[in-house]
Amino acid sequence: MRTITSGHLGDQDNEDICSSPTKNSVSTVVAHDGVAYDVLAHCTVLAFSGIVPETAQVALGNPCRVQLLSREICEPPDHARITQCYSWEVSRHSAQVQCWGVSGKPITLCGHGLLSCASVWLQRWGEVGILWMGQTRVECHTEGGLVWLRFPHARIENTSGYDALPALLGATPTGYAVVGDEDGYLIAEFPPDTALERITPPGDRLSAITGRALIVTCPAEIHGDATAADAPALIRYRYFAPQHGSAEDTATGSAMRILAKYWHDKGLGARLTAHQCSPRGGLLQARIDAQGTWVGGSVIQKENDSD
Repeated sequence: MRTITSGHLGDQDNEDICSSPTKNSVSTVVAHDGVAYDVLAHCTVLAFSGIVPETAQVALGNPCRVQLLSREICEPPDHARITQCYSWEVSRHSAQVQCWGVSGKPITLCGHGLLSCASVWLQRWGEVGILWMGQTRVECHTEGGLVWLRFPHARIENTSGYDALPALLGATPTGYAVVGDEDGYLIAEFPPDTALERITPPGDRLSAITGRALIVTCPAEIHGDATAADAPALIRYRYFAPQHGSAEDTATGSAMRILAKYWHDKGLGARLTAHQCSPRGGLLQARIDAQGTWVGGSVIQKENDSD
């Protein structure tokens, strides 16, 4: 594609287009199909960053590049080292989202991409909106300084038969559960306060055991009076999906929507805080209601595109 004009609804230059989703710069581009479209906003953000309770570790969050477009574009973006998302309005305060991972493959359900797009759209809409990723409808709004997404409840089934997994991970789970079909999710639960950071990333060897993305998780025990009695329960997890081009994800909203329901069903309550123990780290929130599973987190606009 090629840029043919750089229009201005305000007094910004091309650098502003790349750095600020709140300004009204517009860049007009011609796609490979010969039809022009407008880039309404273009920015890089960090999704699910924050300070982890108890440990005070800094979770850097998951970087994502967002482009708001005036119409649907079928061609994928050029390859990049971070997730990239296109989003375009389909009706008032409702937009479609399409994301591509670092492997260049499209992502079926991208939690941090949806959170990032929601943050940029909500700056324009100023109220609750709706995002669509494929056929999945996700309500979004801001509350308490966080962006929140509501997903349909996940259907989770306990399972067994993964006897080869402990040797691969270097640790032994206490139980397993699955979500979706054979390219869905496998949950491996570990005892409370397991040092998930020490688990060996399975890499391509995981495909010999399962075609599912792997979520390893454990509850974090609260020691002493470290938190209020009504505070969200704290869990930890990591996410590996080498079969889908992601050896290990940084902060995974789609996994959090599953874990919120998983731990709720195990008695941890309707509110969760999660530390995703990846090298960069993620901090995610969740709550369960009758209509679905809410996943929330901070979204911070970056000053540059270095990631």
